[in-house]
Amino acid sequence: MLFRQYEIKQYKRLETRLDMVSQLSVPADRRRLVERFHAWHLGSEAVMTPLLCDIVGLGYAGRRRSVELTSDLAVLGGQPQAGRRIAAPASAAEALGRLYVLEEATLGGKVIARQ
Repeated sequence: MLFRQYEIKQYKRLETRLDMVSQLSVPADRRRLVERFHAWHLGSEAVMTPLLCDIVGLGYAGRRRSVELTSDLAVLGGQPQAGRRIAAPASAAEALGRLYVLEEATLGGKVIARQ
């Protein structure tokens, strides 16, 4: 339960700092935001893939978002960026935790889309 409370607090802090709804309403800002997400996902996937790709039943390849973000960038007239330098997870368990956060962030996009 403590982790969930911490997570909610961090999401609210990030949401306030990013002001994503405003950024997504301006085309140039939307493109820059998607470029940043793309770089973040590429970097994250680079360090998580070695730990997660062989976990039976996880379906990790289908959970990666960099391909979809590359397509989004093409539509927005943006350019794919190099992956950000992300520290490698210390274990598969830590990589799974990061994957959980990435997937929850993706689900948050559905909430933003409704706004």
